[in-house]
Amino acid sequence: MAPRIYTIVVTIGDISLYQVTGDPNGSLQATRGSVAFDDSSPPKVWQNTDGATAWTDISSGGGGGSTAPLVFGTGSLSASTTTRFLYPGYDDGLAQTVAIVIEMTQAGTLRNLRIVHNNPGGNGNDIVYTVLKNGGATSIAVTLASNAAAGADTSNSETFVAGDQITIRATKAAGIGGGLEDITATLEAA
Repeated sequence: MAPRIYTIVVTIGDISLYQVTGDPNGSLQATRGSVAFDDSSPPKVWQNTDGATAWTDISSGGGGGSTAPLVFGTGSLSASTTTRFLYPGYDDGLAQTVAIVIEMTQAGTLRNLRIVHNNPGGNGNDIVYTVLKNGGATSIAVTLASNAAAGADTSNSETFVAGDQITIRATKAAGIGGGLEDITATLEAA
C-alpha cells in the first residue's frame, strides 16, 4: 500500500521533509537526503537514498528501542581546507567555522551517521564528517569523496547524557574544488 502523504512540512533547497503514513519505498519520489516522518504505529523516520523512490529506515536502530533522528545540513562547505560545522536542521548557506550544537535532553546512544551529498562535485578529495560530543571527537565518522553521493558509519556508537552537546564537523586535508552543494547528515539517538 502506498503511503498517504499529509503534507510537505518544509522544503529547503532541493531537500524536503515529508509527513507520511506507511513505508514510502517505491511510491514516494524525492530528492536524495529528503526525510519522511511516518506517523503509523510504531512511528518511523525514513531518508531517501537514491533521488528517486528508495528510502532507508533511519529510526529502527536494530535494538528494538525507540530512536530519534538528529538532522544536520548545509548548502555548502567551501572549497578550502577550513574546518566547518553542519547546521542542526538545515541551512542553505555556507557551513559555519564555529560549532553549532544540539543539547541532548536525556541519556542514550548515538549511532548510524549517514551523509548525503545531494549535489556531489569538486575534485574528489576526501571530506571527513565527525560527530563531536562536548567539543571532542567521537569514533563516529564518515570519510566521503567530495564527488561521491553518500556514505555511512553504521558500526561505531557513542553514549550521551542529558546536557551533552552534539554537532558534526567537516574537515578536509586538501581543497575539494567547487560544486559540492546541499549536504545532509542524519544520526540516530536511541
